[in-house]
Amino acid sequence: LQNGNKTPIRLVMTKDVKTISPQTEFLEAAELMSAHKISGLPVVDKGVLVGFVTETTILEEFIAGAK
Repeated sequence: LQNGNKTPIRLVMTKDVKTISPQTEFLEAAELMSAHKISGLPVVDKGVLVGFVTETTILEEFIAGAK
């Protein structure tokens, strides 16, 4: 990092953010995360951030569905 911990986040943040809608199906979200090698997806509804799905969320849902 430039200047250690004084580097502005804008210089290292992801700019091409993949998002999903609240209506996105579970499998589609998992496939998108896998295809793009990302660990989380913002959930956006009409341009407003309404939540966030993570690898843990996906794994927990998978485990719950397998029981």
